[in-house]
Formats: sequence, C-alpha cells, structure tokens
Amino acid sequence: MSPDIKINIKRILILVPHLDDFELGCSGFLYKLNKNKNKNKKITIVIFSSGLYYKDKKRIKIFKKNIKKFKYLNIETIVSNQAIDTVFFLHKNIIKNTIFEFYKKEQPNLILTVSKDKHEDHSILNELTHEVCRPIDTNKKLKVILEYIIPNNNNTDSNFNISLSKKEYSKKLKGISKYRPDYIKLTKDRRGFKYIKTFYKLLKLKNGSKFFIEPYNIVKFK
Repeated sequence: MSPDIKINIKRILILVPHLDDFELGCSGFLYKLNKNKNKNKKITIVIFSSGLYYKDKKRIKIFKKNIKKFKYLNIETIVSNQAIDTVFFLHKNIIKNTIFEFYKKEQPNLILTVSKDKHEDHSILNELTHEVCRPIDTNKKLKVILEYIIPNNNNTDSNFNISLSKKEYSKKLKGISKYRPDYIKLTKDRRGFKYIKTFYKLLKLKNGSKFFIEPYNIVKFK
C-alpha cells in the first residue's frame, strides 16, 4: 500500500451502488486490512441497491456470507435498497440524505466510493459523495476519499493502486464468482469472468508490478 495513505485511519465509510460492486471494486482493500487484523477500525458499508435483475434475497445472503470472511475486521453492513438499478437519478435526494446521515454519524477518516464511469448510477453516487463529504463542520476528520474502479465499465485511469498478493487476488475472484455465478459463463461480455481477469492482468503489466493491483483514484484533504 502506498505510503501516501498511511494516515491515522480509525473509521471507514464504504459507499456501494449495487451489491456486486463491492466485490468487483474494493474487496481487495478489505482483504489487506483483514490480513493485518485491524479490529480497531470501524468499517461501515452502505449498499444503495440490491438489484432488480437477480434474486435479491439470494444476492443479499451471499453478500453477507462473503462479508463474514473478514473475521478480523469490525464491519457493519447496511443494505438500504433506497434506489432501483439504472434509475438512481430518480432517487438523488434520498441517496444524498443517506450519505449525509452516515457521514455525520460515522465521522470517517476515509471514504471509499465508486469512480465515475459509463454506468449512470456509479457517476451519480460519485458526484453525490463529493457533494456531501467534505472536511467541514459536520466532520473535520475526513482525510481521504478513495474512488474504486469497476473493471467492466471502460475506466482504467487511476492515480493510486493497492497491491494484492496472489492469495488476496484469488480470494477477490472467488468472492465475485460466488456472488455472480453467471460471470463465469459470460466469456465475451464485459461482465464476464474472462474479461475481469484480463483487466487485472493488463493493469499489472501497465504498472510494471509483480503484484496484482486494485485501482483507485485518490482525493486527499489537508
């Protein structure tokens, strides 16, 4: 992990548009924290939509089972279901108020949110995060926002990378495959497992790294 993020992080707020975006975007970050047994950190994960296109209850069950893998972390998860997939623009005020609620309540030093990409829901959550979450009177403790990059949405530009060991990378892929078995069947689709693995291999080559990496964009506050 880059020394640029070695700040005194005690509370982390993770904002996730859809259930599978957690595994795709930032689960490697938590595997890294779990390895170091950071139980002194409070981590809150807020999911804004469980989705309409798959069996929601089954997806939520798998998500919560995957979260249990981080047994050395102090994690609270909230599946708010306040928005419907592909129509976040109809729920902007609700989403904004929810972000503000948890931002004020949790007082995070670090926020993880999805980066802007071709998926409108992702871009809306990104914009609302930056609109609400600033080091102001509500929370002067905020130091960093990390925008995690979803591998299947035409966005490979990053200015911060978290190195994953082969074991951590394998765990990330395993979590994705359990959560969305159809990923494995889709070989040509950008949601397919083959595409996702190629995405990470290309990032590894692009950055000349011997490790697999999870890409982010970092915004730091003084």
